[in-house]
Amino acid sequence: MWNGSYFIQKVEVIDGLEIPERLKSPPDTEGNIIPKYQFADGCLTDQLLGQYLAFNAGLGYIIDKEKVNKAMGSVFEYNFIPDFSEIQNVQRVFSINHEGGMVIGSWPNGNRPRIPFVYADEVWTGVEYEAATNMIWSGLVKEGLAVVKSIRERYRGFNRNPWGEIESGMYYARAMASWSILMALSGFEYDGVQDHIQFDPKINQENFSTFWSCGKAWGSYRQNSTEAFLQVIHGNMPIKTIRIPVKGVKKVSINNKELDFIITDELIVFKESVTIGEGSEISIQ
Repeated sequence: MWNGSYFIQKVEVIDGLEIPERLKSPPDTEGNIIPKYQFADGCLTDQLLGQYLAFNAGLGYIIDKEKVNKAMGSVFEYNFIPDFSEIQNVQRVFSINHEGGMVIGSWPNGNRPRIPFVYADEVWTGVEYEAATNMIWSGLVKEGLAVVKSIRERYRGFNRNPWGEIESGMYYARAMASWSILMALSGFEYDGVQDHIQFDPKINQENFSTFWSCGKAWGSYRQNSTEAFLQVIHGNMPIKTIRIPVKGVKKVSINNKELDFIITDELIVFKESVTIGEGSEISIQ
């Protein structure tokens, strides 16, 4: 399904299988009849939903890295529209006038089905956040943030409610994908089985701070080019290994008490698992 730029849908009608009349699309220019509501050769914004889930689960790339990066670049190029003033949409309208947004699908090479999937020209924040997250994980940070910026400008109070993004009604659950933007930008991961935590900021590496949370605790993290600080504000959690982009670590302490550790492949490994509790802070220098 890879066409050299993005992943497409190969629509095939199995021999002997009759398409119900109510589901038949009118013939295309070559006389082909396919079922209604497909995207076929189109560029789907959430074509890499599975890869998105893998990134958020800390699995990294689960399919070819170059194809993922190329596909997300194509999604931004073909589906992100910075100004909707001249865009026609006969479905639900969630972006208007000079607002920007990302449509669900496009057909940059033509071949748009006569009756494509119903929501192709709509703008859904949940899918936008998903695609933006994939872009950030794929190294397209500028592009991902451009998508997020367009969403926030559509929901900045005077035009729409910033606390209730609209898709199939107010407070639609898919918009919760916005949380993954924080995960991608901070590079935060926590493995409760291995007692492993890591941060890998994609922006402001020399002056970065973020909120983080996991099933056992939540707190803050900040770093510059020479040191980092991990604070637990609520809860407690065991830590065996830490990975952060601070080079030449010489000292690790918790509440000013130095800890024994070794460095293995840029991974800080404690000789004994450390439980960091509420109000505690690990300093890495």
